[in-house]
Amino acid sequence: MPQFASYLSSFKTDPSLTSLVLGYIIGLIANSQTQAGVYSIPMMLILSLIPNFEQFNTTLKSFSSYLYSSTLNHYITASYTTGGFSWTLREVLTQLGWLVITCGIFFYAYRRHGLDND
Repeated sequence: MPQFASYLSSFKTDPSLTSLVLGYIIGLIANSQTQAGVYSIPMMLILSLIPNFEQFNTTLKSFSSYLYSSTLNHYITASYTTGGFSWTLREVLTQLGWLVITCGIFFYAYRRHGLDND
């Protein structure tokens, strides 16, 4: 059982890896730093603000449950409670799904654009 607990604790870094891969994708697609900023700001606003506004709207709550940043938000808020945070199967699958999808998009973007897109 301790191995399973250490395996689940590794999911704390999964949102960081997903964010890192999303940044790589934007870097591959963008032609300049300015364009990268234009691409990244709307995406990061959506990924960071929707989990915070889920308490005000049920539609946002249902949509937010499929975002990797929502799980991270729940993890952070539950860390301050006495009960702590426990991973559900849905949260684990959401994290893994986002990581697999973003890695797939990254490999596609890398194959298409490469590092030098001049």
